[in-house]
Amino acid sequence: MLASLLLQLQRGQAEIAGTTQQGLKQLADSIAQSAKRHIIVDVKGIGKPDVLKGTHEEVQKVWKTWSYKFETWFSSQWGTGQTAVDYARKKGDGPITPHDLLNSSIA
Repeated sequence: MLASLLLQLQRGQAEIAGTTQQGLKQLADSIAQSAKRHIIVDVKGIGKPDVLKGTHEEVQKVWKTWSYKFETWFSSQWGTGQTAVDYARKKGDGPITPHDLLNSSIA
């Protein structure tokens, strides 16, 4: 009787372990597939920002909204998008050269 219960318990544990292992493999495969995609977020609700144009005064009026939309869109397109935006922000108004990029930590 006790041996039978132990055997049933072992079978149940083996089944749970197999199911868990199978689920983890599916999760790992899904993550690997997601990593291959260039687009991280579905941005249909955000949309690509319009080209920023106009006089200095006109640009100043729309800058806050436009820059937020651009940063959100850009960061959603590439895994290191936010890192690149942060790097550019720290760099300031100066140009970013290929040499700067090669020597940066942006992947």
